[in-house]
Amino acid sequence: MSLAWMGYLLAAALLASSDAVLERLPSLRPERAYPAFVAAELAFLLLAWPLWGAGGVAGTIRGAALLILLALPPAVVAAGIADEGWREFLAGQALAAASALFSGSLLLLWRRGAAWYFLAVFLLVIAHPLFLFVLGEHGHGGWEWTGALSPFRAALEPVASAVMAGALGTVSIGLLFLGARRERKGT
Repeated sequence: MSLAWMGYLLAAALLASSDAVLERLPSLRPERAYPAFVAAELAFLLLAWPLWGAGGVAGTIRGAALLILLALPPAVVAAGIADEGWREFLAGQALAAASALFSGSLLLLWRRGAAWYFLAVFLLVIAHPLFLFVLGEHGHGGWEWTGALSPFRAALEPVASAVMAGALGTVSIGLLFLGARRERKGT
């Protein structure tokens, strides 16, 4: 799993920071390399990593820590290309770490609810921004503030990243505590 993670992150960093695509996309500019990299991290951590299952509370914490540690070198490169400061860097990596812990701990406690988890991620990540776009196009704006519910949107703003990382981290600690209690009662 960690080899796939490293390959995925290196490909994301290269794509976000180079002219690797035939026609340069307007959203892939050097100053956007780090937010694009954090978005790629979030996509893997919210959608792919929970499928592996970490094997208990300790496995969830170890797995999340390993994935974030392996992501640090390409994250530093992407932040350097984007000329991001240390606050932006730490906020983005805190959001990635909190997202990994959240998805892992939620599915650790609620294995039967995996389909609901992926539906909720789909609604927040894809359907919600599309709904906001359609509302804005038809003159019913004013709902843009709800975009802060998406971790991908939060990855674009350091303050929103830090706030969402704090919220997800707090919920994750509670979920991991519940998981530890459940494991202790089960043994």
